[in-house]
Amino acid sequence: MPRVTNAATSNNVLSDFFVEDASYIRIQNVQLGYTLPVQWSGKIGISKVRIYTGVNNLYTFTKYKGFDPGASSGAPIGGGIDDGFYPIPRMYLVGLNLNF
Repeated sequence: MPRVTNAATSNNVLSDFFVEDASYIRIQNVQLGYTLPVQWSGKIGISKVRIYTGVNNLYTFTKYKGFDPGASSGAPIGGGIDDGFYPIPRMYLVGLNLNF
């Protein structure tokens, strides 16, 4: 058990008490699109019309209790310690691609 202290110094001694399995599988980028047939788009003077939607950082499968199981400071000692990093944001995308 980590020691409890009320002293002015913080308890920054590395310990394996809070180590947990951070294995994960992440669905990072998903995109779905449709290109309209030339017969439809040619009637309005456009050679190609593509409609698409996408999601970045769709889902992370993990039992990790923190925000991001891949969080790391990159430091050689204690680099895998999760210091409360922000989670990776989920972004939605909708687009229209026109070629004249």
